Amino acid sequence: MFEVRRMRATDEELQGLVGRLMSSGFGGLGDEASKFTIFDMNYASESPVKLKVSGQFANGKQYTDHIAADQIIAAFILFCEEGRIPICRESEKTIVRITGGVAFDMVIRNLSIDPAKQTPEQSECTFVHEGCTENTA
Repeated sequence: MFEVRRMRATDEELQGLVGRLMSSGFGGLGDEASKFTIFDMNYASESPVKLKVSGQFANGKQYTDHIAADQIIAAFILFCEEGRIPICRESEKTIVRITGGVAFDMVIRNLSIDPAKQTPEQSECTFVHEGCTENTA
């Protein structure tokens, strides 16, 4: 048995997620101390999802490069961490292109019992935030 959690983002929302990622320096991109403004964002590839992003940091540094699927996943994880949305560390995380945006999927595999009756101790999943396991059903 497995559980799938999906978050969808429109292209506009994705642009905000990537901008926040770049501003934070999270995922090895950008400058942690400088806000990033995106001027242009296009899909360089839809499978796997890859973005071509052009923009500028508040300190004037220009950036034009590709953002790969793993960095888009990092943008969703950063959003979840900031919003205290539960994330299973052991889940398989993927990005899929959908009409008008992308979907971020977290797949938790090998649930051995009914997930509605499963306690956090019975899952092989470790959550990023303490206390998030209380509302997993």
